Amino acid sequence: MAERGSPDNKELTNEEFEAKKANTRPVGEDELDNVYWYFGTEKLYKEPKNATKSDSDDEGCWSVACSTMKQWEGFLRMMKRSSFELEKNLGHVLTASIFPRVKQLLEAAAAAAA
Repeated sequence: MAERGSPDNKELTNEEFEAKKANTRPVGEDELDNVYWYFGTEKLYKEPKNATKSDSDDEGCWSVACSTMKQWEGFLRMMKRSSFELEKNLGHVLTASIFPRVKQLLEAAAAAAA
């Protein structure tokens, strides 16, 4: 999966995701048992909760849940409106702890591109 917003635009392998995952904790889950990970960039990653080692060869195992301001705002709105406690908690964690930093990153990238 390509890291479109990263400076070097390199593709991260599942092994690189696993290495990053080992140094952090998930930020939350949704009602479908997807686990969400944040690694300090403008992206929020989604991983199926029941992914097995054999799934790691499948590029579809990891996906980017959010990478733009519009995607982040829509995702946060959806989590806040959810009737599922896990999703409300995820929305709260993202809004309080992560989105302020992501917003700064996205605004800085937009200013640099202008």
